[in-house]
Amino acid sequence: MNSRYDFLITLAHAVILITILTACSDSDFRKGHYEAINDLSSGKLQIRYFGDPISDSFSEENQIREFIRKEYRIDFIRIHGCGVSKKTREHTFGYNKVMQDAIQEKTGLSFQEILKKAYPDADRLIAIRF
Repeated sequence: MNSRYDFLITLAHAVILITILTACSDSDFRKGHYEAINDLSSGKLQIRYFGDPISDSFSEENQIREFIRKEYRIDFIRIHGCGVSKKTREHTFGYNKVMQDAIQEKTGLSFQEILKKAYPDADRLIAIRF
């Protein structure tokens, strides 16, 4: 009888923990979402990314960013390297979800398509996340 009770208590703790973790993650995603809506209302259009640099060449990376900014009026901002917290990841994903939808609506292109125009080898960019 005690083992069944212990199992139910452990299960209840697990459910509570999962609920708390999910709520925190969802909250960070929503914060990013709301920040993007605020930025859009002030005319800012940007995608944030983290991970490895786009290119081994600093000047090539700047050319890619400049092309995207000049051609589409979108800022492409590297916010962090590879070691980002879950909070930063979720916030960035929430932010970029709103921005990607706005970019698609404004340009008729996905941001991935825009990035590919700026950098034909964009499909190889597996180490960046946006």
